[in-house]
Amino acid sequence: MFPSAYRQHWRDEHHSTEQIITEASEGYTLVVECEERIIGTGNVLHEQMQSVFIHPGYQRRGYGTAVVHRLEDHARRAGVRTLRVSALTPSKRFFEGLRYHVMSENRFRDELLQHFKYYIMEKRM
Repeated sequence: MFPSAYRQHWRDEHHSTEQIITEASEGYTLVVECEERIIGTGNVLHEQMQSVFIHPGYQRRGYGTAVVHRLEDHARRAGVRTLRVSALTPSKRFFEGLRYHVMSENRFRDELLQHFKYYIMEKRM
């Protein structure tokens, strides 16, 4: 469902298991389980919301909205005034529906010169 450029990006060191564990231990992480299966995640690290993902088979059931609201609540309690998220085109409308605003539109290009867009979005807490 993701462009090959984005899939390659996820193979990079930035998204290594070690990096994910470090961010989870330094931030506030949610894991969503349903029927003893992990179906979603989300993390807030400082003013950045990241790793918000709901398994495609469980999307459009309110899980994503619940994750974002819990992450926002944590950010507010931590004193965050503006929360940022990087969103791909398929997620942009979801975050706009939660009152996030596009601050910039960016493009990523992989080694095969394939492009995809992503957006830096933010919301005042």
